[in-house]
Amino acid sequence: VCPTKHYPDFASGHANGLQKYKLGQTINALQDDLDDLSEDIAIITDEIQHDEDILVSDISTSLERKEALKNTKRLKRERRELDSQYHDTEEELIHLQKRFSNKNAR
Repeated sequence: VCPTKHYPDFASGHANGLQKYKLGQTINALQDDLDDLSEDIAIITDEIQHDEDILVSDISTSLERKEALKNTKRLKRERRELDSQYHDTEEELIHLQKRFSNKNAR
């Protein structure tokens, strides 16, 4: 980096650019996290649907229905936790995107 004594505006611009870059990297990571969480939620939702199909099936045994009910309850708890994580991550992402927009407006 250039000596700040000779180029004070460059040092300030470099610091701002570095902050924007790091903020952008964090935003990208959060977007990746949301994509991963969304995929996990979709997989669990499909598993819940499969187990619910077993619960209402005429050909499933009582043991299969018992296991499906137990599994459905567990999966729904997991989905609630993932939904909560998704919401928290989304809130953080929105906050950082606003900060990023404000920095780019300058």
